[in-house]
Amino acid sequence: MTDNVKWANGMEGGYVYGHDAVRNYWTRQFAMISSNVIPLEIEIENGIVKIKVHQVVHSRDGKSLADETVYHYFKMNDNKIAEFTIGEKVKN
Repeated sequence: MTDNVKWANGMEGGYVYGHDAVRNYWTRQFAMISSNVIPLEIEIENGIVKIKVHQVVHSRDGKSLADETVYHYFKMNDNKIAEFTIGEKVKN
């Protein structure tokens, strides 16, 4: 990741910025949830990596929170992630 990476906060909305903020976000996120994200399709165009993923998310007590297919977008800069965003849900 770039030093000033912009990373989507999928739990609360908005973004976090930089390595330390991403580390803190991940630490907090994975203390609260368990997730499984499976890539289904990958496209690369103009420095953007678009990945269609199926994600299943559970609370730590096993309650289902999400079971959906969405797009994850990674904007690259010199082969490093400069920005991660979460796109629209895919209609099944």
